[in-house]
Amino acid sequence: AWSMPLMVAASIFRFMADSDYGLINTLIAKVVGEDWLGHNWYLNPVQGFGIITLLVVWGAIPFVVVTLYAALTQVPQELEEAAALDGASAY
Repeated sequence: AWSMPLMVAASIFRFMADSDYGLINTLIAKVVGEDWLGHNWYLNPVQGFGIITLLVVWGAIPFVVVTLYAALTQVPQELEEAAALDGASAY
């Protein structure tokens, strides 16, 4: 939720999980081959929790990626060279 406001993300997910014209039901119907239109994700507590968890993960991924990228760019070149001499792999 650092790269976009939480209310915008919540509104997008509300429309994606809509029972009549939501993207989630349409994608499941295309993959599985069954009619999922009319399935309400918020009526079942487990599925509602899954949708909210997906929203939180989707909002947090940009922040985590930016933080990891910033940390990786700050590793000194001398440290990488010393690790390579010691036989360490890139991972």
